[in-house]
Amino acid sequence: MTTYQLNIRELIGLSHLAPKKDPRFYLVGVHVTVSEGVLRLEATDGHCLGEFISPVEITSEPINIIIPLEVIKQFKVAKADPDYCTLTVDGDQHSITLENGAMFPFTPIDGKFPDCQRLLDDNENEKEPAAFDFELLAKFTKLGKALCLEHPGMFVIEHRGNTPAPITHERLAHFRGMVMPFRQ
Repeated sequence: MTTYQLNIRELIGLSHLAPKKDPRFYLVGVHVTVSEGVLRLEATDGHCLGEFISPVEITSEPINIIIPLEVIKQFKVAKADPDYCTLTVDGDQHSITLENGAMFPFTPIDGKFPDCQRLLDDNENEKEPAAFDFELLAKFTKLGKALCLEHPGMFVIEHRGNTPAPITHERLAHFRGMVMPFRQ
């Protein structure tokens, strides 16, 4: 049995970037990976993407699972509640336990999640102007609200012309995101 501490507010926040329904069933959840001392929480709907990165003990067992959105939507967390929950992996048994003792067993989504790290590390830079869908940008504001940020919508969008634009927030040093512009 292996356990991991996850920031529940980050899970809930990223759930706003995942689609509610999609033929690409593997996107309807939050991707959790642990490898080489790094924990990554990722979500994307194919148009916007977000990733939280946190260090973990290098001895942590590697993991690569997708937590279904229907599980995360059951979490009820108030501002005063603790930030962390425990992900337990025991063979084929998976569960998330909140600090109040509520336990949510689940079956991970069986699918291959997109390589978010490759997309986020791409530094291609164009000078063309770009237009963005405000509904996509509003998803990042929902993420900020889930994290109880003082200014939840104050994300910085890096100009990259008509290519995916990186998104950051000054209060979230371990977060990076991306949003697709409208294509002409």
